[in-house]
Amino acid sequence: MQNNNHIIANPLAESIKQVDRALWLIDEASSDFCFDAGVLGTTEKLSNRFDLAKKFNAVFNDFLIAETFANQKLDLIAFRISKEKQINLHVFNSWIDLCSKSAASGLTLASASTSLPSSSANSSTATATSKTTSPLISKPPIPTPTPTLKLFGAKNEGIKSLFTLAKEQLAAFGNAVTLQLDKIHKQVFIISIHFIDNSVCSGIEANQAYKPLQLLSLSGVEFYSKPGLFGWQKIDQGSSLLISTITQYYKTKSDNTLTSLQALDLGCGYGNLSIR
Repeated sequence: MQNNNHIIANPLAESIKQVDRALWLIDEASSDFCFDAGVLGTTEKLSNRFDLAKKFNAVFNDFLIAETFANQKLDLIAFRISKEKQINLHVFNSWIDLCSKSAASGLTLASASTSLPSSSANSSTATATSKTTSPLISKPPIPTPTPTLKLFGAKNEGIKSLFTLAKEQLAAFGNAVTLQLDKIHKQVFIISIHFIDNSVCSGIEANQAYKPLQLLSLSGVEFYSKPGLFGWQKIDQGSSLLISTITQYYKTKSDNTLTSLQALDLGCGYGNLSIR
């Protein structure tokens, strides 16, 4: 997946440089990006990986954009899409959530007094210059501007499928939102999404199914997992082969048991190997 990073890095960096306030979302797919201080020094950074958060001096959480940046003005959110489709959907939904919260918190009722001619029972004595102040009249709500979302990725990584999904999700907003897909190199594209009429964002409900841990059961074993982890709700073929091979290997030992087995499970997803 990182083979496309040399193509994606420059357009992503240029997008960040063109705005005053940008948020760069850092997934493992972006781990080898090397940006100069002009990009990193002025950019908010958020990563869902602890090691990358330390490397890029970023905030560390599960891409909780709305919760982390709800009270900050952002012009752009840039993301090099993940190999995990659920993370890409979560980023899209988190942007929706941020737009909704920003629009709702930014709605203000600006009041203005209007001078109107007074009425009189004796119209012959009423003067054209006689005025009184009417009750305050509210101006239309003024929402906080919402950031543009730019997603960078290749066709074989699902960027076009993500574009189709976003188009379906935002179809109800018509001309209030702009959505475009631009090719930057052969099979590599940028999705750009922006609300023109920010007031429509208020009250949008994004899909929150990604966030909570879920109790699952596989082969009689219960465990907690969540979308975004590799094989989050299944036992993948590689893990099945590995655990069966390890089991057979240790059964050939002299004691014919696994009681003495000590193993460290790294990169374990939801921990299938350790569970089994």
